[in-house]
Amino acid sequence: MKATPLVSVNMPVYNGERFIKEAIESILAQSFADFELVIVNDGSTDNTVSIIGQFNDPRIKLVHNKNKTGLAHVRNIALTNSIGKYIAILDSDDVAFPERLQLQVDFLEKNEKYALVCGGIDIIDAEGNITGAEAYTYSDDEIGPALFFHNCIAQSSVMLRKSMLPSTEPYDPAFPPSEDYHLWIRLSKKYPMHIIKKPLIKYRKHAFNTSSERKEHTDNMVSKVLKLQCDELGLTYLTKDDLGLILALVYDCYNGERAFVASLNKLYQEIIKANRKHKRYPAPIFEKLIKGYMNKTLPLFFVRKRYGSQELKDLFGTSVNAAFYLPAGRLVKLIAKCMIYYKTRRLSNNNK
Repeated sequence: MKATPLVSVNMPVYNGERFIKEAIESILAQSFADFELVIVNDGSTDNTVSIIGQFNDPRIKLVHNKNKTGLAHVRNIALTNSIGKYIAILDSDDVAFPERLQLQVDFLEKNEKYALVCGGIDIIDAEGNITGAEAYTYSDDEIGPALFFHNCIAQSSVMLRKSMLPSTEPYDPAFPPSEDYHLWIRLSKKYPMHIIKKPLIKYRKHAFNTSSERKEHTDNMVSKVLKLQCDELGLTYLTKDDLGLILALVYDCYNGERAFVASLNKLYQEIIKANRKHKRYPAPIFEKLIKGYMNKTLPLFFVRKRYGSQELKDLFGTSVNAAFYLPAGRLVKLIAKCMIYYKTRRLSNNNK
């Protein structure tokens, strides 16, 4: 290993005895070898440290944070102790595919203006069985606008250009456990990002990181991040319920009820208007994403209805305004269904 490795892999850990061995092995088995592995132990009380000590590899750098201070602080400690040009992140319960570092180094070496490159993930359970996958297909221009609505960057798949990170507290402790999401948004305001369209890691879902208490806290922090972004657009008056309505659609918790769709339309129109005014995001890309979210619930809305005069009003009226969101082909089909059903119903009523 050179005196200064090209990549510093950051791995925070607290009581990670069950999974950390596999995480470390996945880094040591990388096809790209010019790295250091910076492991920050956040006051573990189990066998984590002794497991790390079983590895006899000079690339491993173990840093102790004796008093448990939380993940954001530990991630910042890892960054402080990293000397590489690039920072790769892998949490202690996840697993990296062998070509992960090489693919990301190749991209950043060829694209000097980029601050971040990430990739897709395979989802595994506690035993390592693949249970799903997430593969975001956003183009580079779409990542910043998409981050307004949700975190489309998997933390454990990220490689960062260290020189482009904020100089103090890149991970803000005020946003746990969404300090990564908050950082991506800050970076996206200054630099382009890229998503490699293939899985780079196996992300492990297990009892702790899917607990209801943890999920509730995460949802609150995500809502807090969304509020910050809405505030930047001058939408300081939006309530927690408003933010929850936006996030419900993003995270597939929606229905086709008219009140739900009408409320979403009102919010989205306000967001679109504010963005056009402040020019925070490219309007065509931003509005394309919004239309995509709204199109999750509009099919449910029309399926539940009896096509007719009211539905025609909902296509073009201000309450639902479905025509604004629907693709042209879908819109034409709905108009035809509304008109046919309306005429059929009128004929039926006249024949009674």
